[in-house]
Amino acid sequence: GFIRVGGMEKSWEDATDGQIALDERQCQFLVGLHRAGLPWAYVVSGRRGEIEVYVGLSGGHHAASHWLAPLQAVFPGCQAAPGPLSGEFAQRLRRFPSIASVSGNPSASQSLERHQATQQFAPPRPRLEQVFRAMADSEWAYLVAGSPIPASDIEAYGAELALEEQEVVSTYLRAGTAEEHNNPVAEQYVKLLRAARQLHDEARGTGMWDIQAFLFSDSAQGFARGAHVMSAAFSG
Repeated sequence: GFIRVGGMEKSWEDATDGQIALDERQCQFLVGLHRAGLPWAYVVSGRRGEIEVYVGLSGGHHAASHWLAPLQAVFPGCQAAPGPLSGEFAQRLRRFPSIASVSGNPSASQSLERHQATQQFAPPRPRLEQVFRAMADSEWAYLVAGSPIPASDIEAYGAELALEEQEVVSTYLRAGTAEEHNNPVAEQYVKLLRAARQLHDEARGTGMWDIQAFLFSDSAQGFARGAHVMSAAFSG
């Protein structure tokens, strides 16, 4: 079932005083869901300047009462109320005439990257807010849903990456040959593989998700504006 989030404390603004930043709180919550093998969904809907936020979690009609304490533990001051069931929400979203699936591999938050590099808190740069403002004069919705990838599949993916890197190096970058430092395409591909392996190593601890994202609008004009701003806000 879906839970309507009415608000929460802005505790992440005090991250420099020992509080945990909002993106890290979200990461902690998702890690817990992955270890429990539970899917989730996140919906933001807007109508003429009014915004509603929903979180989809297991529990059906009882989702709000079941998840209120865990949500408040991770997000201080979280206010939650029962929302529609998944089937009801799906019917509501299907009524939008303009629907698009959002794909790709968006870059990580720059504020999170700076925090990981310097261990100093930096306020997150608005991204989705830009999209929502661009669609403010129409009715719209943004949906993200995640299903946990099993640990066995995560390990298999890591093995594929390692084998792919080994084959590329042995075929195009063999040590002691003229090819070792004379194939920039292969060198760049190996760099990408190693970056993917590093992310995979992190995912072994935090989990990996099969993600689907959709953008909805009641007008072609509002949809075009939202899609344009989303492409600009999320590189990749």
